[in-house]
Amino acid sequence: MTEIKGEGNGIPGQQGPVSNFTEAEFEELSSELHSNALRSPDPERLYIAFSSKKSLLSQALRTDDYFNSAIEVINILERNSKMESSVLLGLDLVEENLDVIESHLSNPVGKDTLKTRNQCAEAIVAFGQGRDKRKATEIFVRNLNLLKLNYLESGVSPIVTFAALEMAGSSDDKDTAGKADEALTQMMDHYLSVAFYHKGHGQEIAIRFIRDKLNNLGIDSSELIDRWLDSSPGVFVVSENLNALVSLEKKRPGIGTLLNKQFGICNFARYPEEMLIAQYDEVDKTDLPYGVILFNSFDHNGAFYETRKGLNSLRKQLKGKYSLRVVETNGKLDIVKRLHKLSRKYGDSHKISFAIVGGHGDKNTIEFGKDDSSEQRLSYPEFFIDSVFKRERMAKYSGYFTDNPTIVLISCSTGKSEKGIASLISESYGTIIAPSEDTAGSSSFKITEEGGKLFFKVKFPGAKTITFIKGRPIDPNVQT
Repeated sequence: MTEIKGEGNGIPGQQGPVSNFTEAEFEELSSELHSNALRSPDPERLYIAFSSKKSLLSQALRTDDYFNSAIEVINILERNSKMESSVLLGLDLVEENLDVIESHLSNPVGKDTLKTRNQCAEAIVAFGQGRDKRKATEIFVRNLNLLKLNYLESGVSPIVTFAALEMAGSSDDKDTAGKADEALTQMMDHYLSVAFYHKGHGQEIAIRFIRDKLNNLGIDSSELIDRWLDSSPGVFVVSENLNALVSLEKKRPGIGTLLNKQFGICNFARYPEEMLIAQYDEVDKTDLPYGVILFNSFDHNGAFYETRKGLNSLRKQLKGKYSLRVVETNGKLDIVKRLHKLSRKYGDSHKISFAIVGGHGDKNTIEFGKDDSSEQRLSYPEFFIDSVFKRERMAKYSGYFTDNPTIVLISCSTGKSEKGIASLISESYGTIIAPSEDTAGSSSFKITEEGGKLFFKVKFPGAKTITFIKGRPIDPNVQT
């Protein structure tokens, strides 16, 4: 039986404790680790298996040949959340050996250096979360350049990298914290892309990270993630919204929850940041007249993320004159609920002066939910079949608006027919502006004001602009 005598800890200029244990002893320990880990044993058995070998594990950490196996054991102990004593044992071992663990994080030895680096980062993250965040933060600050690498180069997994960068971002040094935060933002898109394109565990890690991030912001993650994943391309939408939400929360803590709960907003990246911040700041102000930006919360092809430029121009032209209130809906009934809530909050001072409405559509239909069921869409044939009842109902809803408001439909081909959905809506709601064909890209707005009334000139990319008043098109070129 060969006796292993570790003469150092792998750190230049430092002398570690002598490791007096046999190779067979440690092979037995490693074998026990892997068999236990793979079979998902009873937590108590796992703890008992390693608690009596604490000194052996500590010695192994300081012997290059056995470091990898030892740090893997420790990470399993730390992850055993069902048994506090197991977690505490793992944290104790990390705390007693932080110097050598950081050394292997920076300069891993052995054949599988990437795995070693990831195991070290994972152990330090757990230590920071469960024992001493300040010490863990100092380590990650010292290794910030490493964490900023692509994880395929650094070897540190996405979920561990995110946690490590967040710790570095909590540094008291503002410059360092800023660099860590910038790195986190830059790497987020890459990591989420890898996770979502490679199904299975990678996607589970990404979703777990997203849920944790949203929960830390105090936001209900289930609805938001469902909306984001139902859009395409999913990776783009998820990362865009997460980045937008993090940026908003830094400027206005609590803004995400307020906008989601009071206005149904899930897709924060669709709208200019300044617009959402103004909505948050002015949520209780009623001195200015206002318009509504009402979008379907679902978006099967990501088209509504192209509207930011046009909406930002709208915001700038109306700043100080009109407030803008963004709402998102999930079905026709939700439209009514949202309009009613707006009326209860602001209606005593002002009714809605205008609306920008976004929903995928065609000449007869506008979608306001996930599918094309009757509960999720406005459809011309439905209104045509029972015109009296439907129009009376629409007239009732028009009470939420000022007399003869302008409604712009960012909805493909809704202005294509004289007997289509845009024409029908105009019979009850005043002036309706809609595209003649399918359109893509950001619509542009030019607004003038005469006699206290706003006039909209709208351009839809790839389509003519058709204006309907009282059921008839103003543009004689409208198709029938």
